[in-house]
Amino acid sequence: MIVWLNGPFGAGKTSASRELTELLPRARVFDSEEVGFMLRHVLTEPVADFQDWPAWRALVVHTAAEVLSQVGGTLVVPQTVLDRSYAEEIFAGLRGASRARDSRCARGVARRTGGVGSADHPG
Repeated sequence: MIVWLNGPFGAGKTSASRELTELLPRARVFDSEEVGFMLRHVLTEPVADFQDWPAWRALVVHTAAEVLSQVGGTLVVPQTVLDRSYAEEIFAGLRGASRARDSRCARGVARRTGGVGSADHPG
């Protein structure tokens, strides 16, 4: 399963992801920013945020799915994605990859109030 924690900067996504990895068996954090750091070395198109690169969004989906297929368990992704179209693109890709691998994808929303909820249960 892939659990994506999305929310405002400073909401506690990283802390929540660490706690989830302690609670869920075989869970690990997947830092999608590392994909952006890698791309900064090879893409020359200037962007304000690496999320603006279509390659980042596609590679995050592909890399997370491949890592999950290799290690199993749960990947927890603490990553703010403010652009709704980018978020929809990523989550649709993860859902598709999850179905192809007979896995599941869940989204969480970190809130500054300290609560973490799911897309269905806002917390």
